[in-house]
Amino acid sequence: MIGTKIAGGPSSRVAALLLGLACVVGCQGETREASATHSAGDAGGEADTSGGATNGSASAGEAQTAAASGSATAPDSAASSAALRALEPIALPDVSGRIDHLAVDLAGRRLFVAALGNDTVEVLSVDGRVVLQTLRGVDEPQGIVWLPTRGELWVTSGGRGTCVAFGGDPLTEVARVELGSDADNLRATSDGTRLFAGCGDGAVVAIDVAARREVGRCALPAHPESLQLEREGGRLFVNVPGAHAIAAVGQATLSVRASWTPGAGSSNFPMALDEGRGRLYVGLRRPASLALLDAGSGDVVATLDAVGDVDDLFLDEARSRLYAVGGEGFVDVFAPLDAGVPARTGRVRSASGARTGLFVPEWDRLFVAAPRLGGESARVLVFEAR
Repeated sequence: MIGTKIAGGPSSRVAALLLGLACVVGCQGETREASATHSAGDAGGEADTSGGATNGSASAGEAQTAAASGSATAPDSAASSAALRALEPIALPDVSGRIDHLAVDLAGRRLFVAALGNDTVEVLSVDGRVVLQTLRGVDEPQGIVWLPTRGELWVTSGGRGTCVAFGGDPLTEVARVELGSDADNLRATSDGTRLFAGCGDGAVVAIDVAARREVGRCALPAHPESLQLEREGGRLFVNVPGAHAIAAVGQATLSVRASWTPGAGSSNFPMALDEGRGRLYVGLRRPASLALLDAGSGDVVATLDAVGDVDDLFLDEARSRLYAVGGEGFVDVFAPLDAGVPARTGRVRSASGARTGLFVPEWDRLFVAAPRLGGESARVLVFEAR
């Protein structure tokens, strides 16, 4: 059976976890409230997200443990299911090593892949299923965001601690913002004027896109992973696995409004915000599970078994589903979200080590990045949501 734990009680037991965190807002208080959007998952998606080679990568032992975990009790898995149908993948013939997050250019029908272990960003044609361009000069690319209003691609460099902007056709570097070490997850406001980037031993940095500079910084107790922005409430939710915490940060003030725990589990890397239902989904790796929190109080409502080595979560609003992408080699499907506490209703086979992806609701497509492994070349797996 699929394990489900229902939990209640106030989050005040841990509300002081991040008390005393310093918040420094730079540039004479130029950080202002921005209209924010939630881009579901850790890709620039959710982004996202995740973590650099030193703070989020699963070892071979962890992957083996995940494969042998209780999550094997999920519904029968196959390359396709009633929820997701496997389509022809997009080959990444020159990519090796770990792959991090993805972003999309809807108008140009391009997919961007942060090939962290390859030190490149791959620009793909979704229709032609080919690599159009390879961007270099971004050591360990991690977070990635396409800003359609500016025609710019922004990428965080974990190796150099920078956020790099590319523009033009073909894409070339147009700006570079210094952030500090291990620049990681990246999110943009809905109007594309501001970016938020996680970096270092514990910081979220606000970037003014037009000015191409940092305008504020919030200190955290450990390296931040997934970032999720509210559209209406003005909060930025941050997974802080090193502190076993979730921080709710004001987008305008860059101060910590509240801090919560994801429950008994640990290694809380990915996150998805369901703002309409007031829910926050948090992926945990130890044990492999999915925590459902009340986005207002931070209370843990339920904990469900989930795929191992989870690194991305995506909402599918049209179908009232959530997709959990894990390096164990599967995508778990949870539904219906309208039920309050969804059930794991399906499991689709992806590939070992395929732990990041991007759901594009406008195309009904879930993209999952599969690294070169076991004789298989790197590729982007493509699933049709139905």
